[in-house]
Amino acid sequence: MKKYLILLLILSMCGGTAESDLDPFAEEMLVAKDVMTEKQNETQEEFKKSQENNTQSAPPPPSVNFDIIEIYNTKLISELCEDATQIETTSQECLLKYRDNLEIVFSYAEELKKYTDSLNQYFSEYPSAFTEEYADFFEFLNSKYFEVPKTYGEVADMYSERFGGNQYSQTTDSPFIDEEVLTVFATEDLTQKTVDSTIQYTNEAYSLWMGKDYYGKSQAKAIYLMITGADLEAGKKTNSEYCKHLEQKKYPSAEWCNLDTYENYVLNGGAGINSSGPVEGYYFMVMAPRGNNLDQGYKTMAYHEVFHIYQMSNIFSRDYEEVDRKFGRRTGDDPNSDVAWWGEGNADFFAALYTKDLNEFKQEMKWALEGNGPFSMARKTQFFENGQKLYNISWSQGETVDLAYRIGSWFTAYLVHQNGEQSVYDFWETVDKGNFSNTFINIFGKDYKNYIDEFEKWLQLPNAELYKILEPIYKSKIK
Repeated sequence: MKKYLILLLILSMCGGTAESDLDPFAEEMLVAKDVMTEKQNETQEEFKKSQENNTQSAPPPPSVNFDIIEIYNTKLISELCEDATQIETTSQECLLKYRDNLEIVFSYAEELKKYTDSLNQYFSEYPSAFTEEYADFFEFLNSKYFEVPKTYGEVADMYSERFGGNQYSQTTDSPFIDEEVLTVFATEDLTQKTVDSTIQYTNEAYSLWMGKDYYGKSQAKAIYLMITGADLEAGKKTNSEYCKHLEQKKYPSAEWCNLDTYENYVLNGGAGINSSGPVEGYYFMVMAPRGNNLDQGYKTMAYHEVFHIYQMSNIFSRDYEEVDRKFGRRTGDDPNSDVAWWGEGNADFFAALYTKDLNEFKQEMKWALEGNGPFSMARKTQFFENGQKLYNISWSQGETVDLAYRIGSWFTAYLVHQNGEQSVYDFWETVDKGNFSNTFINIFGKDYKNYIDEFEKWLQLPNAELYKILEPIYKSKIK
């Protein structure tokens, strides 16, 4: 039986000003290539005929849950401006869209590698299953998809040359039209102490991470803080006041302002950022101290949310998808899934680090591993029981996402222990100039998936060994 082999080649690329960012990006480029010996170099029709007598029953071929050709045609043809490929003259908006869509298309490279690996094995065993459809697929990979990283490099360089590092001007094009740093909307059923304490915690965290000049400083404003209590009618009134404020400021998002945001917070408590600041021009932060509960956990919760504002403030984009990608929400094996490990793990860790004394910090991190949370066993046990990679845990999994927060905070601790606290801030203040994967490599020295593999092996050590990194981290705080 003749074999049809698929050779996976790695494309390397060098570029101009973006070379340092693009090299790791390009090195992952994998394309399928059919290779035959001279004896096997027959036409496709002859190859098919030679297999007609093959009576072996073939199982269904490997498959993936996306159509890369359709994605390519949508993102790099139908969605682009007509003159987008005229990169020296097209508009900033059109060139930015072209660059970002190239990145989206290439984000499927790793999954394509796994798919072509599976096809390689499959066609080695069942060569008669190779059809014209697969021939077209490999031809697409070898020609059009092969050019994506090179084109990305050219477009990224041209964008940087023409418009600089930011995604849009920080003056005329910025969606941040409100210069006030903090505007408060508090429900009537709250005590003044609760309102004042919430404002105090928010201001403290803001001063900690955004008080001094940094990359995203121009977007460190327009924080709309809604504080809800336990009364639904009071919450409804305050929510309405917030939406009216958006109308008065003439934000485009005022048209779809959610008048029911308050309900979940009044009924269940908690906290959250309910807007994409870089896109909408403000951060809608909600704090919900049900029963005016101001324990230490409430302060930590406030710091957690403000750290999210710091993270987002460093991303200059008016595109929701791009913000999510640079934030780390699209770093799972399924690029369409929202994952929590990076953004939430960072916020959990730094909120604990800066709202606790040493013993409390140790207890908080111990609770993240040994506490059950929503599970019937300790989180660490549950994490390994699930057998899911940290970077694949998504919000769509319900209570399981708790593991992304808590084990994610331990991954951040692991990074800080090895690279220092400043390294995480360096990541956030440079990710806007490249993409998530390359920035992670540039700052931490290796691909995030490889780093997580290493971390998960370390995490299997006895807990007493893990806890040894906590005191040195705490005593090395830089803020």
